[in-house]
Amino acid sequence: MRYIKYGLLVCLLTLSGISKAQKLPPVNDIRKTFKRGETGASVPEYAVTKDSWPKIYTFNCHAGSTQIYETYDSGYMILGLLVDNDMINKMSFIIKTDVNGNLLWRRIIGDPQNQGAFSHITPTQDGGCVLIGSTTTVDQCTDNDCYDAWIMKLDACGNKEWCKIYSVPMDVDGGSDIVQLSNGNYVALVNYFGYDIAEERIWLFCLLPDGETIWQKVYLTSEHPHWATNGYGYELLKDNDENLLFTGECVLYDNYINPNAWSFQLLHVKFTAEGEEIWGKPWYMNYDSTHFGGRVSVQDFDGNYTSGGGQYSGWSGCNCHPPVLFRQTKEGANIAEIRYTQGLPPYIGSGGISGLTYLEPNKLALATTYRDEPGYIAGHNVVRLSDTLGNILNETEQFYDWNEILGITKTTDNHILTTSGYWITPDSLKLFLYKYTPDLEYPPTDTRPLVYDYLCSGTPQANDTIFPDCDIIVGMAEPMHQTERYSLLASPNPATEQLTLTIPDRMMKEWESNGLSSRTLYYTLPDNLQLQFTDALGRMCETVPVSKGTQQVTVDV
Repeated sequence: MRYIKYGLLVCLLTLSGISKAQKLPPVNDIRKTFKRGETGASVPEYAVTKDSWPKIYTFNCHAGSTQIYETYDSGYMILGLLVDNDMINKMSFIIKTDVNGNLLWRRIIGDPQNQGAFSHITPTQDGGCVLIGSTTTVDQCTDNDCYDAWIMKLDACGNKEWCKIYSVPMDVDGGSDIVQLSNGNYVALVNYFGYDIAEERIWLFCLLPDGETIWQKVYLTSEHPHWATNGYGYELLKDNDENLLFTGECVLYDNYINPNAWSFQLLHVKFTAEGEEIWGKPWYMNYDSTHFGGRVSVQDFDGNYTSGGGQYSGWSGCNCHPPVLFRQTKEGANIAEIRYTQGLPPYIGSGGISGLTYLEPNKLALATTYRDEPGYIAGHNVVRLSDTLGNILNETEQFYDWNEILGITKTTDNHILTTSGYWITPDSLKLFLYKYTPDLEYPPTDTRPLVYDYLCSGTPQANDTIFPDCDIIVGMAEPMHQTERYSLLASPNPATEQLTLTIPDRMMKEWESNGLSSRTLYYTLPDNLQLQFTDALGRMCETVPVSKGTQQVTVDV
């Protein structure tokens, strides 16, 4: 649920002399997503238009939206947050609308006596959705040190099917993203899980359709001389080949020559649906105090990856901090960045890309925020159409506000949807939904005779509150450190004639590359398990297949 503020304030995070022993504490406040302007700041009121768009949704408290997607029936599902006067996320809500943005039903989710909300929503194969975020429901404290990761599955009618809270007492754990695989399983991204947040910050969990865990993974535990740490994960992208791309950030240290040399870097890891890494790398392996950041990634028409973000340490080409598109091939090779310097004055100009979607092979829509004045100020929130060379083809400004566009998507009928939370007065944060044609004009009313919620047996309840009555899962961090439990046991040892091997009931794999490393714990053994025997020179001597459920294997020495 972290909110990135693009601009000069981010650039003030530039540090010097950070050593390996001075690992950065968490800088992501999972309590807050939206911002309030400085006291006394002039926040312009929204200019009401005669168009049907944008839609402004009213709640009895501050409210904003972080994400939107098109549902199976051509309606729209919006994930939003209810926040208090201190901008603390108190509860979540989802609203289902028709194709014209008119409300069909809504669900308020959470406990008003506690804090917490969902950061991401994903449509599921059955027409429902799955949500992930963080909550204080278990520990019931009011600071930033007792959040637990939280996952909830809803059916197509907005009814709760299951809910799980992964409890680590009095610890800060942030659920960031979740995707569904074609086999119905889920892969969830969680930050700061467990107590060792100096070494183990990024976690992945693979769940069965009913929410049971089948494997878990932790990243950034490397002692490689090119040392990557202080990791944070924003998003998981499931690509066309059923592989997943992790998008996040890390800090690199040069322990070969100068442990005080470092840089913030965009981080990508590509892995299979079974949790096997394909490749992983920071954007650059440079130690020059640069800061590249990005939090959203999409796949283009050729299967390559594009991430939106910014260069927060400044770029000599404009002496500013521009929004950036980071592009990679599907094999992980970097393609030249695209920097958008339009509208940015030297030294004080800054910005970032918070969302993107491809419209055509050589055309994409960008949710962009930029600032063209010095100091802690509001930003220009614009939707831009760009070609793949970095030329801006068209743009429209939504709002001059402290918050940015947090959700953007393309619909099946080639419209562009965006959503966020903007201040219509200094004391009123409202949820906004925009809809554009491919030319960034507001579309007319859609008159198609669509049938909504046809997967429901009846009409969904118009308003309902879902309380966090969830299964509480404990002890999920400890198994990752019980490495002796997953080792083969040999008896007798040493052996002269026969050797009996006891097979563990779980399996752990380790991976390392480019200063990154991971440990993956599988809760069940694979069906095609084999034991391979080598001699002292590493030459293969024998391969013994192991049938599923086998607990011991005896071999001749």
